Amino acid sequence: MTDQVRVEVDGPLGRLVLDRPEKGHAWLAGMWTTAARLLEELAGRSDVAVILLDSSGDRVFSGGADLVELASIAGTEAGASDILHRIEGVMAAIEAVPQPVVAVVSGTAIGAGLEIAAAADLRVAADTARFGIPAARIGVVTTRTDVARIVRVAGPALAFDLLLTGRILDAHEALASGIVSFVRPAEQLREAARDLALRMAASSPVSLREMKRHLLAVSPAAAWDPDAYRSSVDALASADFRARSAALTFRRGRHDRDEQPAASEEDS
Repeated sequence: MTDQVRVEVDGPLGRLVLDRPEKGHAWLAGMWTTAARLLEELAGRSDVAVILLDSSGDRVFSGGADLVELASIAGTEAGASDILHRIEGVMAAIEAVPQPVVAVVSGTAIGAGLEIAAAADLRVAADTARFGIPAARIGVVTTRTDVARIVRVAGPALAFDLLLTGRILDAHEALASGIVSFVRPAEQLREAARDLALRMAASSPVSLREMKRHLLAVSPAAAWDPDAYRSSVDALASADFRARSAALTFRRGRHDRDEQPAASEEDS
């Protein structure tokens, strides 16, 4: 999976890159494990002051989990629990690294794509970006830890809206609500994100580390315990999820596969 999730280092900046553009940067099970390991490695590098979360291309940041694979491995409670623990491992790793983490949302961030962005400390977006979690449409229950992250970045009222209606925000709505720090034209986003990261990297690493720790300590959070993910396991292992994901995959299969990415949470 190292070709689909990789690390690049540019001076004081580390960049974790999703590189599965033909599938809308949809996450496979092994990609979660690889990403968590790479983040842990970046956490131990004293030469890396800021981490950027990015994806190749400029159309999709991440369409979330690969639903075809997800449906195939989450049919049992053991399989569903395993994938949820892998996903939480990445979210927790983003929060655990001492360096500030900036999500560079170059396009659509749907489902787990938005959850990853929410786990980051800052988010910047292209003017073509979209944000949403239409999990209920496919019978998925967002874990309590990820709900807490959405509340942290969007506030309670918008979190209720996003999670219960599945509404999709455009980049300017995300900016107005404070989810992202700035919006730039897609072709200017990565340069602007790099400039932001370099300004942060010039600050004291101790100050950045400790202020990040304090900010997370006073922000909404939830413990990763069975009550936080039990209903999510049940939902993924249910007949309802299998039926809804199969219907989505069938609808998706009717499109021209040369022009559209494979089924992911983005399509829901």
